[in-house]
Amino acid sequence: MQNFHKLLREQRILDTARSVMLDGSLGKVIRISLNKQAAFMGKVSFPAEEEPLGSIHIQIAGSEKVIEWLAPKTVDAIPVREIGLEEVLKNV
Repeated sequence: MQNFHKLLREQRILDTARSVMLDGSLGKVIRISLNKQAAFMGKVSFPAEEEPLGSIHIQIAGSEKVIEWLAPKTVDAIPVREIGLEEVLKNV
């Protein structure tokens, strides 16, 4: 998860990631899909639908704090408030 956290920032896709994770959130489970070819190259890409070669399906157990840690709200593409992983883990 820490590598995913880092990639979202390097690629500057926090807003997209946040939107995808919120859409895939149901209770204490977050479901997302990743593009298999992009992941193989070390990149994050969220496909709009299932891909011909298949997508990588990920299920994350956790509350909205996980989303806040991975992809916080931004203003002008800058996180408003970053929380540490320790804050997420104490709410598990």
